[in-house]
Amino acid sequence: MNAVRSSILALACGLLSPACSEPSEANARNAILIVVDTLRADQMSLFGYERPTTPKLDAFLCERGWVFEAAFSTAPWTKPSVASILTGLDPRQHQVTLHTHALHSSLPTLGEAFAQAGFQTAAIQSNYYLMRAFGFDQGFETYNEDHLSAYGDSHGAAINAAAFDWLDDERDAKRPFFLYVH
Repeated sequence: MNAVRSSILALACGLLSPACSEPSEANARNAILIVVDTLRADQMSLFGYERPTTPKLDAFLCERGWVFEAAFSTAPWTKPSVASILTGLDPRQHQVTLHTHALHSSLPTLGEAFAQAGFQTAAIQSNYYLMRAFGFDQGFETYNEDHLSAYGDSHGAAINAAAFDWLDDERDAKRPFFLYVH
């Protein structure tokens, strides 16, 4: 089977390297990881689609973000793919391959790496398969799943509002942060 082309677009407002050491004024940069489930790159103006389908995202990325143009998913569906993003492991290693599987607490996650480096960590997501009951909250001080949606439903506006609310009202301005938005 051919590799499944990822529909995931990752934006980073900072590099993961700050997570490798204690933050200081000299090296602490905030990081935001945005995962857009089932978004087709060939339908985005960012990647040459003729209609302006993602103008705000395009502008943001041109000004201050990074685009991973050759991203491929480790699995053909969300749960094992996100487990791989958060652990850096192949699905055969993290073993989150079925609907009922949970992320094992012994596996280090991206959230934990940032938290251990002194970053405030938050995740805001709406996917049932990524609920805290399956261990996806590991390493996040805040894990907002207030807008869980049924298959096919989109709560993008609510997720965006929750992310901005966290940035504006809940985050500690004295600490660097890692925010994962799905």
